[in-house]
Amino acid sequence: MQDKTIDNVLRHLHRECMNGRHGGLLYVVTLMRLRGVKADFKAHSKPLGSRAARREARLRGLAR
Repeated sequence: MQDKTIDNVLRHLHRECMNGRHGGLLYVVTLMRLRGVKADFKAHSKPLGSRAARREARLRGLAR
């Protein structure tokens, strides 16, 4: 495999781990550091929080 392909796969795995779709973030970051690959991704977050967090907030508001 080409170095470029391996680097792209590591970046993709890092994105997946940051979004909570896969475990093993520690291993992916370690491999990225060994190869000298920089992470180009920050975790996406919904502006209003997760669906479960919004539902919980509504229920807490109704309980008062």
